[in-house]
Amino acid sequence: TLNEIISGSASAVFASNGQSVSDLATGMAILANNGIAGSDAGTSLKTMLMRLTAPTGDAADAIKALGIQVYNADGSMRDFGSIVGSLESATAGLTDQQRNMALTTIFGADAIRAATILAGEGADGFADMAQALGKQGAAAATANARMKGIAGAIEYLKGSIDSFLITA
Repeated sequence: TLNEIISGSASAVFASNGQSVSDLATGMAILANNGIAGSDAGTSLKTMLMRLTAPTGDAADAIKALGIQVYNADGSMRDFGSIVGSLESATAGLTDQQRNMALTTIFGADAIRAATILAGEGADGFADMAQALGKQGAAAATANARMKGIAGAIEYLKGSIDSFLITA
């Protein structure tokens, strides 16, 4: 489940780099919508972020050449949505071959899928998914609050009866 993945190693890497669990959940949701779910998505996001935090050799050169902004001027890591936006703008003018070469150099085989999908979604797609997840979370919290206590139990029973009658 999403909660199991978020509590796994991806969450540790995100947390150690000052990233929010909501940004991790947003990334996971985008990947799931594109056919990468569960532990594959978590591993891809973890590896992607790790490759950005301390790139070496050719990866560091590619990040610099593309102008991908990972850190703020004060040395703190930018939020993940902003990094996705930087990745989007850095690869926007590239041919497919150039983009694939650059992303493979930076992210390697394990994280290129996540990087390609997130760059394609860009900052706007990331923000839209974050907003959708926020609305879904708020709706679930409201529903859970309404279903507590005796009034909630009665409401649940009414809903079950209504569902039965509609089906019948």
